[in-house]
Amino acid sequence: TLTNWEKYHLIEGQANLYFKNTYIGKTLLDPLNLSDTLEISLGRDPEVLVERLKEDEFTKKTFLGANTIIEKNIKLTFRNKKQDPIHIQVFDQVPVSINDVINITVTGISGGVHDEQSGIIKWDFSMDPTANKELRLSYAVKYPSKERVMLE
Repeated sequence: TLTNWEKYHLIEGQANLYFKNTYIGKTLLDPLNLSDTLEISLGRDPEVLVERLKEDEFTKKTFLGANTIIEKNIKLTFRNKKQDPIHIQVFDQVPVSINDVINITVTGISGGVHDEQSGIIKWDFSMDPTANKELRLSYAVKYPSKERVMLE
């Protein structure tokens, strides 16, 4: 993210991106539609490994009377292969119900911050060089068995 980018008098068009003296790709600059902070994605860092896995052995479907309960568990793993510490912000999302008969309960977010309106969960943390970190996200969806619910 760049602040005070206005002083560079950028013009609209395609820009080449370089990181550590290596060409990494192109982006489109549109200064007319930007805010006070210019955000540019440098793409995926090969020295930071991220994996998101649905844990099937902990995911289950239960029938309780006239209701169905689906429990989902997701494991996020991070590995910093760099020789320097890094700062990471992670965003994930749980379903948000617009129907009163469908209830979603977040049961675990490993210290993340949950916005109930949007369902977005945010983690903000630093990792030491060559460190590993694991986060877990789990939630349950309870709905009447006669309803159709798509979670994938």
